[in-house]
Amino acid sequence: MRCLLLLLLLAACGPDEQNEARLFLDRVEGLEEPDLATRRRKIDALAAMPLESEHVQRVRDLCVPMHEAVWTADEGTAAVRQIAAELERQPREARPDRSAEIAAALERSETAVGEVDALRDPCLEALGELRARHAPRR
Repeated sequence: MRCLLLLLLLAACGPDEQNEARLFLDRVEGLEEPDLATRRRKIDALAAMPLESEHVQRVRDLCVPMHEAVWTADEGTAAVRQIAAELERQPREARPDRSAEIAAALERSETAVGEVDALRDPCLEALGELRARHAPRR
């Protein structure tokens, strides 16, 4: 009986890092979403995810900025595609000059790709460590 009480007290005293880590990893894997609006909501939810484990918080703090940068790069590319599609629907002589919009979207995307390059390795290393510690055993 004493052992059971001790186990219950220990479980109540600290965060359940195992479950928290697995939930976090599941949500990270769910970010592979082609729809930008849905992906944005998922990234925001991941960033706001309440975490007690300092280790999982550290991984989140490394990876959320990378996923935000990936989203920004993809959003810039999507904006260029949208502008191109809108221009193609108009007669050539009636097309407005939207080169500044296109250049701004491409620059946003290019800057974000640079951020992804800088953030990718630390995020992937932290995720790998978290998976190794907390992935379900098969």
